[in-house]
Amino acid sequence: MKITLKKFGRTIAGSIVTLLPCLTLTTTANAATTAESGQGKPSPIMACYQSAYHASRSSNTGEYLSAAQLVSGTEACTQALRYYKMRKKVRAQVYLHRGLLNRHLLRSSLALKDFQRARRVGGDSPAISVNIGNIHYLNGKFERAISAYNRALQMEFPAAHKALLNRGLASERLGRSQHAIDAYIAALAIQPSLNVAKERLAALTKGKQRLSALPQDGTGHTQVLASNLYKAP
Repeated sequence: MKITLKKFGRTIAGSIVTLLPCLTLTTTANAATTAESGQGKPSPIMACYQSAYHASRSSNTGEYLSAAQLVSGTEACTQALRYYKMRKKVRAQVYLHRGLLNRHLLRSSLALKDFQRARRVGGDSPAISVNIGNIHYLNGKFERAISAYNRALQMEFPAAHKALLNRGLASERLGRSQHAIDAYIAALAIQPSLNVAKERLAALTKGKQRLSALPQDGTGHTQVLASNLYKAP
């Protein structure tokens, strides 16, 4: 029987919010192109990469991998780790990919171990810290989640809106409404089309007055001083 896993979400004030994964793919993709089996079948590294990529994109595309596909992806990652020689950075990304797949399989403890291994092998990165934060969030450890998101934000990266959004969600869980509002505003400054941040900000401010009152640039994008984007609450 084919089982389709739904995306992660938490109910806050009647709204389902989705935690955004953060995944780095370029290094592994480059490595995978040199590791093809030559038989028309993707190498374990490429299969691992492809599964993680599709899983990370599922909330945008609406095309969710089945449980069997996710398990197959984790097995490909494990095979790559066991039998392929890789640079440390590539090995770290394979751990990161497997961790994301385990998270989608609701194997939070295995996912956390994979993310921690990725950090030990390849050093810290925003992607690793955000994904560790997501596991803590899903386990109800919101203080730890916020610490992980703040750690990612200290590194300043293009997808910082993901860490800011998730920091806002964790702050809401702890009853820190103003911290959540600040995080959502900062997230929207980077990604104005982030609907979850808009919805949560509107809910917290009892309407969209706060959104309409924000300063706009020539393209209608929300502006926030860059110095405020990465401040920990």
